[in-house]
Amino acid sequence: MTSYSKFSIQEIVPDLSQRRVTIKTNFKVDANSVSESTCALYNYDKSALEVYQMQVDGKNIYLTLNEFPVDGGRYYLKVANIKDALGRVLNTSYDDYIIFESELKTKVQIVSPGSRETLKSRTFTVKVKATENLEEDVKCKIEISTDNIFYNKLVVLEQPLVDGEVSVDTTVEREGQIYIRARVEKTDAVVGDWSELVCFNIYTIQMDSIDTTFLEDYLTTEDLFDDTVDLLETTVEDKPVFDKEEGALYFELNKKIKLPAEYELDENGYINLGTVVGFRKELK
Repeated sequence: MTSYSKFSIQEIVPDLSQRRVTIKTNFKVDANSVSESTCALYNYDKSALEVYQMQVDGKNIYLTLNEFPVDGGRYYLKVANIKDALGRVLNTSYDDYIIFESELKTKVQIVSPGSRETLKSRTFTVKVKATENLEEDVKCKIEISTDNIFYNKLVVLEQPLVDGEVSVDTTVEREGQIYIRARVEKTDAVVGDWSELVCFNIYTIQMDSIDTTFLEDYLTTEDLFDDTVDLLETTVEDKPVFDKEEGALYFELNKKIKLPAEYELDENGYINLGTVVGFRKELK
């Protein structure tokens, strides 16, 4: 008697908004058989896409990509040699092109906070606007996170689009580098693609002994990220040295800086500036 396999892949669902591919089968998948060698996604130039996470849930396999694919982009998916719960190998592989397309065509843009902007308060206004293909009966979903894959979300907002715009006040409980993105949604299953990611900073600095106008005059966002400004730097000869026992950072600067009206030199001739805030410039 001839035996044959009834196992098969039933459907492939590319989801642009979640940067994910769902592989639906008609059998319970052995999670140990799912790997980069059995499930792979390629660009049109045959280079492999980096998969951030592979998951198995019963009969379904989920491939979450590290980066968002191109809207309308054509990719190549290959699935072969996966096994069922009894260890039997899938005889018929999937070997074909797939296309990522957003179900909603409305695209939105983060207007505020601006890219690389530095805020002085954890309470701020988020502004979003539709840039093209405004559709009816859609809402805007806004996510704010401490990481660029939005694993540690600080705030999730859902607001109606009024004349293609959203303006809402929100508060976050963290300072430092923050990420924000937005998209339109009609239902949980019908969504648009995410906006371009915006990274900004929040620093609520308290300086009792130093004139606070110093921050406004010298530490503005425009100055921090303007390559033409002569920013403070440590000298080449004297690199910053961190003393673990004292918990202090010693360094020499390349030019004079504004000091408090009253200051004292320690026994080594150093000045204690108190809290020092450092800003990291994004490299591209």
